[in-house]
Amino acid sequence: MTVVTVGVHIVDILARPVSHIPEGQDTVLVDEIRLTAAGAAAGTAVDLVKLGNDVVTMGAVGDDELGDFLLAVLARRGVDASRLVRRAGERTAASILPIRPDGGRPSFHVPGANLGVTYADLDADVLRTARAVHLGGVDVTFGLGDPAFFELLDALRASGTIVTMDLLSEMPDLLGMARAFLPHVDYVLPNETQAVLMTGAADPAEAARALLAEGPRGVLVTLGESGSLVVTADVTEQVPALKTEVADTTGCGDAYCAGFLTGLLHGQDVMTAARWGTAAAARVATGLGSDVGLTDLDSTLALLQGPPMIDADLRSRAAKVVPGGMYGHLNAALFAPGYPQFFARGEGCRQWDVDGREYIDFMCSWGPVVLGHRHPRVEEAAARQAALGDCLNGPGAIMVELAELLVDTVPSADWAMFSKNGTDATTQALMVARAATGRTKVLMAHGAYHGADPWCTPSLSGTTPNERADLVEFTYNSLESLEAAAATVEGDVAAIIVTPFKHDSFEDQELVEPAFARGARALADRLGAALVIDDVRAGFRIDLRGSWEPYGVRPDLTAWSKAMANGYPIAAVTGTDALRGAAQTLYSTGSFWFSAVAMAAAKATIETLRDTDGIAAMNNAGAQLREGLYEQAKAHGFAVNQTGPVTIPWLSFAGDADLSVAMYWSDACLRHGVYVHPWHNWFMSAAHTEADVARALEGTDQAFAETRARFA
Repeated sequence: MTVVTVGVHIVDILARPVSHIPEGQDTVLVDEIRLTAAGAAAGTAVDLVKLGNDVVTMGAVGDDELGDFLLAVLARRGVDASRLVRRAGERTAASILPIRPDGGRPSFHVPGANLGVTYADLDADVLRTARAVHLGGVDVTFGLGDPAFFELLDALRASGTIVTMDLLSEMPDLLGMARAFLPHVDYVLPNETQAVLMTGAADPAEAARALLAEGPRGVLVTLGESGSLVVTADVTEQVPALKTEVADTTGCGDAYCAGFLTGLLHGQDVMTAARWGTAAAARVATGLGSDVGLTDLDSTLALLQGPPMIDADLRSRAAKVVPGGMYGHLNAALFAPGYPQFFARGEGCRQWDVDGREYIDFMCSWGPVVLGHRHPRVEEAAARQAALGDCLNGPGAIMVELAELLVDTVPSADWAMFSKNGTDATTQALMVARAATGRTKVLMAHGAYHGADPWCTPSLSGTTPNERADLVEFTYNSLESLEAAAATVEGDVAAIIVTPFKHDSFEDQELVEPAFARGARALADRLGAALVIDDVRAGFRIDLRGSWEPYGVRPDLTAWSKAMANGYPIAAVTGTDALRGAAQTLYSTGSFWFSAVAMAAAKATIETLRDTDGIAAMNNAGAQLREGLYEQAKAHGFAVNQTGPVTIPWLSFAGDADLSVAMYWSDACLRHGVYVHPWHNWFMSAAHTEADVARALEGTDQAFAETRARFA
């Protein structure tokens, strides 16, 4: 058994469009009249069946013709109504609903047998077999407020059954009685008016928090055309409604409940399940009655993959107030057409854009997220520090603790300095090198990315030649080229700055040759220059000790950022004792560089990577992804290159000089719920499990098939 619905069963008689009620005995012609099974238990039961669930419904109807009709309709829709009690001499609840042209619906209602439903009318044995129980309209089924029923609900929840609750009335006294159920349910789903009336709160958010305090795990307040508000102990977030042609809003709340509960039964988190509810409600709104627009789960979920309307609206608004609408490396205009610009949230190895589309995330926010979005240990550490203070008159004790952790973890580190971005760290490292040596020139690999300051930004706009005059380029992995570059500025080399591997955009990545790494170290020693490793991108994904530590090569200075704090803004430079004095002479600072929250997050991140062997987990997931992609590409007739460490992978297509194939394939991956990038390396996180990668490979396989069809 999957779901049992308990509560209100109604026959709805609907007509539309009704612009007015005629006077006297006049007749108004309408386009459509329907009779449907409705009510917070019956209507939700029908919707649950359409979404693929097995459903039994419990409650009471009269022994009249409307009762016969309701039982017949429920059976026809696939709902097991055999446990509905028939009350001799009582009426079946019914409503007459004239639907206005705008979808609004005044109501004429007979409550009927619903008012007398009691715990004795329910089949407790069937309830004990359910994976989920939905209570529909307990504010008007007065006899269900029974301690014995509450005891059963508690036992069901303890055994893993999900219990949800919807309401029917908008009468304060009745809603007040329903509050007795709150400690005994997992999720309560009132509309905005009901939530406010139940609590006396000023707004839906305040009302939801008040209801949450009384015992449920979550409160989902439906807001009509504004969507819904989801409030749990960890989340307060509004889910926007999906734009659709509204014919009738009857039953949208029941459909939302059915979609939400179906999402939970499919293992979705609360926010995703809420979006499933939103999609089900949007389907129902397109037709007359409580269920006509809803057909099946696949077509319902397809709404969530529809045109990105919210993203498009935000882009339009941003274009008026932000140069170009967006700038920098996150500008989605630089990617394939289907890429969203704006995102709503992340959890584990997944992200959701503002239109509710879910992706398995292989960009990890372009590197910072290394443990998975919202990792509990990191979030707890950040929240604990935030409660004490963040940006204060000086650093907190956490700065010393973080520096000590880096010195203990990184063999080449005797001290640490902190800032905010990778560019801060690389620039600061070169300042230390120049202060220590009294020299000006820096040897840097051609095409390497070291940040976005004028001395290193890939774009020359807004820069001057003088800002790059002290850079001398060499070819990565060519010791001969490096030595030749040094010879051109002999006696004036302050530093050699190099990335742990070659990760230039638009090109296949290239692992470092061990001989080159050792040769760079030897050359720096011979020149009396500092060897600077720019570990901003690779740090904490290859080796916690530093990315060249496996080769036995230790730098004088290392720049860190990205993965250092699992998404919190921080960067660092670590260095040897020989450069400590030079570092002390710098005036290098910023208003937010010493913020304590990011430092607490960084400490928790590094400790978690250490304690859980997070890099090993990323290596395993990355190897699984790489092997799967190779097999798929071969099966679909593509020659591909997969380069870089498996924890920082990238895939390119042979002969794809203009990246047209990569652009199409990555766009297709998006459509199948996998977020990769067409011309920049990807990132693994410790949150990517074997199951996550397997699910992602299902999407990439479909993308390969579509790409083959496009370029065949």
